Amino acid sequence: MKSVWLDFMPQRILILHEDVTISRLLGHALSNHGYRTTIGQQVDERTYVSGYDLVLIDMNLFPSYKKLLNKMHASFDPSRILQVENYDSFSSLPKHEIDPSVSRVKMPIDLDVLIQFVNEMIEFNRKPSPQIQVSTRMRAFRIKEIEIYPDHYEIKKKTQTIFLKQVELYIFLLLLEYMDECVMMYDLRKVLADHTQREQTIQRYISDLRKKMSVFEGDLEIKTVKNKGYRLVLH
Repeated sequence: MKSVWLDFMPQRILILHEDVTISRLLGHALSNHGYRTTIGQQVDERTYVSGYDLVLIDMNLFPSYKKLLNKMHASFDPSRILQVENYDSFSSLPKHEIDPSVSRVKMPIDLDVLIQFVNEMIEFNRKPSPQIQVSTRMRAFRIKEIEIYPDHYEIKKKTQTIFLKQVELYIFLLLLEYMDECVMMYDLRKVLADHTQREQTIQRYISDLRKKMSVFEGDLEIKTVKNKGYRLVLH
């Protein structure tokens, strides 16, 4: 039976709100409309910001979020931020902390209206990227001519096949999830958290991955982002 490949590229939304109930409500509503959501309650150096298509953030956390972006030298794109505020709270925010270029919604808000607003922001900021496809029957992913079979730890291109170790596969899938974007070292190290065998550094695993991927003649490349992490590039 021939494998059927379907488009599969969920948009990623980070929800940062002090009220966990509101976060869960927003996350549930957005997930039901096909978005992949991550919920957080604070902003600190562990907050991974560059891998999301939209950040929905509590007004009270926004100043810390902006400072974090500046500290990380991350590209600060206000058009990808949706600030949530209460009807009675906006006027209490000091003027120097108000960013007029950031979109805002006031709570409470009808969820259908919120979803429509999010959809419009996502479409406005959507960028062209290699289309990832999925085969549910084969339990595999495909990008152009490259096929990834996680259950078998294999990556194929036509007649060429490479076999990965378990941790190598986990690292590769994380880089694949954020194709063309920098994955921070902190997030890569989390992949090794439960790996109890022989100690190896992220750099060593990346080096081994690069050697194995060399058979694809540059179609897939892992690039180093100096002092930050790595990104996977498809040529």
